[in-house]
Amino acid sequence: MTVQLDRKEIERLLAQEEYKPIERLDKSTLDAEEKAQVREVEQVVSFGQEIIELFDWFLESQDTLPTQKQYVNAGINKMLAWFATNKPEIEVTTVMVEACKLRLTRTYMSKVIELHFEACLRESMPHLKIISHPLIDSVMGVDIVAEDNVKRYYIHITSNTPMARKMLREKESRGGLRVGNAFIKYTRDFEGDLMLMYDIHEESETTKIINGYPLFRPDFIEWRLNLASSSSTAGELLSVPYSKLDHFIDWAKHQLKQDIQLSEGAF
Repeated sequence: MTVQLDRKEIERLLAQEEYKPIERLDKSTLDAEEKAQVREVEQVVSFGQEIIELFDWFLESQDTLPTQKQYVNAGINKMLAWFATNKPEIEVTTVMVEACKLRLTRTYMSKVIELHFEACLRESMPHLKIISHPLIDSVMGVDIVAEDNVKRYYIHITSNTPMARKMLREKESRGGLRVGNAFIKYTRDFEGDLMLMYDIHEESETTKIINGYPLFRPDFIEWRLNLASSSSTAGELLSVPYSKLDHFIDWAKHQLKQDIQLSEGAF
């Protein structure tokens, strides 16, 4: 990704009325049959590479941050096309469409938080090298990879809620990528990774909230990375003979027949 929005520009955009999060499906109002329809959507591991890369595509094509409404409107068509191609026997109901929108709003929120996090990281800790590739998130299950001159940090970003913490623990066992009708397994390893959690209901020492978007405070990010740099259990030494990134690159070469080229210093 070549577009680089700074922290203040991201915050300025998010504060505008058009960026306010759209209304989401309230699952507590659904009956048993409707909840089963929602599960049909939630159980899909991946809706394909176009959805994975949609947020980045918007950034590149518009040279700015898309609104959540723009992102959801574009994504819903791709998700419905996925159902038509991969599960034509399923009749997509109105509730399932709303569940697709719900999933897209969560993805958009995560992408915005990660984008802001990386901007803070780049500005507050310019000595760190940020490593990027679209498959790092979807295959490795890692949101951000950063290096100093000694260690590499695999960073996971999630909300500070019981459900999110549970999902993060389960995420380690769900590595892989769906290619057509085949699911290619990938063995994830979260040992030594950094888990950073933001608060969603109110501002805190870690989090500030702008127009409904919880964003990490730059001073917290700097403190957390400095703590990791001095910890013997956090991060991965650059000197290890076979790193997690090496494993990822080898997997892509042998399983996907792709030569992964990791970009550095940009996102």
